[in-house]
Amino acid sequence: MKRYIGNESGLTLIELLGVFVISSIILTVIFSFFTFGSNAFQKDEAAVSLQNEANRIMTAITVAYYSEGSFVLEQKDENGDGKQEIVLNGAIISEQKFEYTMTPLSISSNVNPVELELTVIGSSEQITLKTYLRSVRTNGGS
Repeated sequence: MKRYIGNESGLTLIELLGVFVISSIILTVIFSFFTFGSNAFQKDEAAVSLQNEANRIMTAITVAYYSEGSFVLEQKDENGDGKQEIVLNGAIISEQKFEYTMTPLSISSNVNPVELELTVIGSSEQITLKTYLRSVRTNGGS
């Protein structure tokens, strides 16, 4: 009886399963890093958007306070949609995608100092800015 020894250079089923399991683990780890990175980016983007909105509104209020003697700043439901908007001299300066709270609810002149607190509320986060506005105008020349 002749014994035939063939070419045994192929892979066994166990070796293929091992490669498949190791590849699956590596791909899962790589996918987890991408998913985590994407979620962190979206969260940071939302926080930056809130910060930018709060800074934009606070800058508009500060400029109006220091440059105009008489102005009207209010928080009210201007559109009738149930959301409070920030209204400066009759123009809405807030965006529809956020909710706002402001203390005090209205300012009409820069005669008296004002401690202003503005909170911008997003879908999952909120940011609060506080500032103290005081008039730099003087009466008379001495």
